[in-house]
Amino acid sequence: MLRSLVDERLQMQEASRANISVTDKEIDEAFGRVAEQNQMKRDQLEKMLASQGVPRSALESQIRATIGWGKLVQRRLRPSIEIGEEEIDAVLQRIEANAGKPEYLAAEIYLAVDSPEREEEVRRLADRLVEQIGQGASFPAVARQFSQSAGATNGGDLGWVQQGQLPEELDGALRDLRPGQASRPIRSLTGYHILLLREQRTTGTVLPPRDQILGALGQDRLDMLQRRLLRDLRMSAFVDLRV
Repeated sequence: MLRSLVDERLQMQEASRANISVTDKEIDEAFGRVAEQNQMKRDQLEKMLASQGVPRSALESQIRATIGWGKLVQRRLRPSIEIGEEEIDAVLQRIEANAGKPEYLAAEIYLAVDSPEREEEVRRLADRLVEQIGQGASFPAVARQFSQSAGATNGGDLGWVQQGQLPEELDGALRDLRPGQASRPIRSLTGYHILLLREQRTTGTVLPPRDQILGALGQDRLDMLQRRLLRDLRMSAFVDLRV
């Protein structure tokens, strides 16, 4: 939680330095989406926050940081991303080769391990998040608060992914899940992943449009760049913790 608060402050400061503003309307609309994703009305969400001693302003601050960071990432990093035609062709060839295989509608929570010293800390956090999800916590809400992927603002949504499209360790975990089930933490080269399988179907023979593949590849590249930017901000920041 402390690291999450530090990241939130760093994101807000960087957005402010870039003269990026977040309107009250944007925050209010995002608050409504949070309530909807938790299957609540706005007043029910406010009562739930109050019952747990959490002021609405705390959630609004988190929402402001998330929206501001998203705008910053789009403005600063998106223009630098270039996807070659050969990359799109490779994806189309893989999709064509996997026709008739399973396809998964999935979501993800990603927790980066920036250094070996943080391995145990991040693993414990991943275990706690899985436990809370198992007790009924909303996966999209947990993803928005804790996930460090670019898709966190969308509740960690990955869209439809084909068998073999994700790294081997994640692909294998998806195959073992049932719709509606979340995985245990999965260690990859860069951190821990928690996957949610929402639906499953068989891949058809109709290839997706090139623009769709371009968007997916661009999002993956953007995800990597924004994690690197946040890591660099942490390394260059002076953090004064007063507990």
